[in-house]
Amino acid sequence: MNRTIIYKTFLLVACMGCTGNLPENNEAETALQLSSVSIHEEGISKAIVAGTTVNTVNVYVAKTDNTVYDPTVPSLVFTNKSGNWTSDKSVVILDGTPAKVYGVYPDNIPITDEGGSLKVSVEVLKGGGNTLDFQGTQQNDYLYSGEVDASYQNRTISLAMKHAMAKVSFDIVKATNVTAPLVLKQVKILSGTNLLQAGTGYMLLNGTTTGALNGLASTSEITLDNSVGMELKTSHAGANVTCLVAPMNTAESVLSFSLTVGEEGSSVNRTFLTSSISPAVKWVAGFHYVYKITVNKMSGDVEGVLIEDWRNDASQNTSVGI
Repeated sequence: MNRTIIYKTFLLVACMGCTGNLPENNEAETALQLSSVSIHEEGISKAIVAGTTVNTVNVYVAKTDNTVYDPTVPSLVFTNKSGNWTSDKSVVILDGTPAKVYGVYPDNIPITDEGGSLKVSVEVLKGGGNTLDFQGTQQNDYLYSGEVDASYQNRTISLAMKHAMAKVSFDIVKATNVTAPLVLKQVKILSGTNLLQAGTGYMLLNGTTTGALNGLASTSEITLDNSVGMELKTSHAGANVTCLVAPMNTAESVLSFSLTVGEEGSSVNRTFLTSSISPAVKWVAGFHYVYKITVNKMSGDVEGVLIEDWRNDASQNTSVGI
């Protein structure tokens, strides 16, 4: 009798241990999984943003009514480790309760829900005082994924991130008849109708205006500085000055550029102001605008503008005359 009781007790304990390891009760097996993150660039997916690889992404998991799926995990950060996206937190996807997932980059900006509108805070710099250099490294490149569906049966998702900013670059050279060594110290983007935007605001992650930047202040200029000065050559490969900017809400017809140039070894600087470019341009999120400017000792002349998909290594293929 005693042996029978002991044997039955052993079987009960053993079965309890087995039950705890079944897949349907394992949180890791039922949690949301991220398989890949790509950057949507007009049909080209590359994990490249402003010259850096995106290895982290902030993810918000919501129910179909946009309320947070798991109140104890309002958002989670996935990190790419050797091609495997993992997170120190998890959101368990329940059978019968589908989810909507939203991704944002950089990963350190919080996601808030304001009456069903998902927002993240953004800051767009206008420069001045060396807060923007010639490579735009101080400005965050804000990315968003849009809505991605997840369910108990399909818990592994992929995110295709899109740019919320536009990119503006300059191919600045000196005229071939200028023999003196010239250095570029400052570039200003000037809007005659205050259509540039900067300051603090927010980016929407859902709704009809997903990815839109809101709440920014209008400004007439963006300033890029290089206190040491960058030597200008008569030719070089690609743009030598670049920045990230907020998209324009409407076309700008009075856009010009100011360049401050000095001769190497001299404390004397000269500022060139280009004429307004034509036709009017509207900077759109996810596109790259390249302006070629030639500097001589008397003026700075805009020779052309190229508009291309946001690529870091592709040739410019669309020409718009000036």
